[in-house]
Amino acid sequence: MSEWIVDVKGESGDACFEISVVLADNAHGIKSYGWAGKDKLIVTSSTYDRICSFVWDMAMQTAKDLCEWLNKGHEPVFEKHGQPNKSGFTYK
Repeated sequence: MSEWIVDVKGESGDACFEISVVLADNAHGIKSYGWAGKDKLIVTSSTYDRICSFVWDMAMQTAKDLCEWLNKGHEPVFEKHGQPNKSGFTYK
């Protein structure tokens, strides 16, 4: 199985950004905004609003911690109140 990596689009202070955790072999997920699913987990994103550098730093740390957890063999559980999202997965 491919390794989970942190993928960042934009930077602190940008109005359009995304911080996600994605499998390294998911070329489309790395190239594109969105497309969350079993091979890409979005930590935070925006196409309109800026966030302060402290929140950016915390989101980056969360993404790094999530990568470490997933790379230890844990599986993400896709369930939220039993309702699937538009990509067919559910989040928990």
